[in-house]
Amino acid sequence: MRSLLLIALVCTWVLNGDAETNEDLQWAKTHVRLFNKSERGVSMVEQCWSSDDDLGPHTVGFGQYYEFTFRPNWWGTTKFMCKVMFNNDGVWKYFLAYKYWRDSPVCAAKRQCDWDVNETQACRFDGQVCIKYT
Repeated sequence: MRSLLLIALVCTWVLNGDAETNEDLQWAKTHVRLFNKSERGVSMVEQCWSSDDDLGPHTVGFGQYYEFTFRPNWWGTTKFMCKVMFNNDGVWKYFLAYKYWRDSPVCAAKRQCDWDVNETQACRFDGQVCIKYT
């Protein structure tokens, strides 16, 4: 009975947003930014989604960025897929913009993952991950 009460209290605390103030908790908000680094200096359309949310399409000017924010789930299975198209050429390119077990250890300090996105690949700012499109 005590353990159920403890679990209920922790869940209430987290759901009320108190966890957002504690940067050490894995479920604090994470920010992902996609920077348009087009090699041709053109606009980019991006659309990102998870198993729970479709963030819809957004047009990002050259040198600008699009940002989205979320809380990783407790199970460590949070993933956001993105597709990008440059200069409305009709060719979508896909990459995994956030995967908890790959990105959380690196992005946790700032709770932010930044990507340079161009026509051939997407590279996380730290240079450890570059993804050629599928």
